[in-house]
Amino acid sequence: MASSFFSTPPATGRHPKPPRSSFSMDSYLPANKQTPPAPPTGQQMFEFLLLFDKSSGSPKVNYFMVDPFAPSRIFPKMNTIAIHKIKNISGYQPVVLNNCLYLIGGKDWNNGTYMSGVWKFDPRLNSWSIGRPMTHARCRFTTEVLDGYLYAMGGETQGCRVTDSVERYDPLSDRWTQVCPLPKPRADHASCVQGGKIFVSGGISNLKHQCSNVFW
Repeated sequence: MASSFFSTPPATGRHPKPPRSSFSMDSYLPANKQTPPAPPTGQQMFEFLLLFDKSSGSPKVNYFMVDPFAPSRIFPKMNTIAIHKIKNISGYQPVVLNNCLYLIGGKDWNNGTYMSGVWKFDPRLNSWSIGRPMTHARCRFTTEVLDGYLYAMGGETQGCRVTDSVERYDPLSDRWTQVCPLPKPRADHASCVQGGKIFVSGGISNLKHQCSNVFW
C-alpha cells in the first residue's frame, strides 16, 4: 500500500533526505494516485510503501520511502511504525480511499471474534475516527477501490464459513450496501482493479484449504 508524507522541500538541486526512522502519524498521509492532495504551502509530498503484517496480530508496519526523482525505485532503508488499532487483529484489510487510510474487519487474535468495524485515519485532521461498520463481519477478504467506491469481497465469516458476500461502501452517503456476490465463496484470494473492472483470483473455497486456480 502506498502513502504520502509532507516534509519541507529540499534545496534546489539537492536530493531530499529520507524521513526520520521514528515515522509517526503526525507525518503520515495516505495517497490516492488518482486525486493526490495538494501539499500545504512551502511543503512537498513524498510517497512511501507501507507493508502490513495481516497474519500475526502485530501492530508494527514497515515502510520504505519512494525515491521522488525515480518513482520506480525505493530507498533501501526500512523503518517501522506502530498502528495500535490493528494490535491483536489478523486478517484485516488496509485500503486508501479519498486520501484517507481505512483499516477494515479482521479477527481478534485472542478470542476469535470476527470483526466488521472500520477505523479511518484522516491526515488532514491528523486523527482517527470510527467508520461505518460493514454489514457482515469478516476476515481473510480483499478490498478494492473502484469509481469512488470501496468493495469488500469474500472472506471468512461467523461459524468459520467462507462467504461469497460482496459489499460496497459509498463515502458520500457513509453506507455499506450488499452487491452482486462472487460466483462462489472465496477466502485468502487475490484481487486487483484494471481497466475499470475488479479481478479476483485464487484463494480457498472452504477452510479445509482446498486451493483454487479460478480467475473471475
